[in-house]
Amino acid sequence: MLTRWEGMNVSQQRAIVAAVIRTITVAPADPRKKWDPDRFTFDWIA
Repeated sequence: MLTRWEGMNVSQQRAIVAAVIRTITVAPADPRKKWDPDRFTFDWIA
């Protein structure tokens, strides 16, 4: 599945993401953390 995703161009990838996610909310960053995936809240369509 990942190979298929990587074989798509950015427009195709974006179309898939737009079909399943309504909005993405990004919380403020914590300067003590380099990467915090919990900052992102997804509003799924389905």
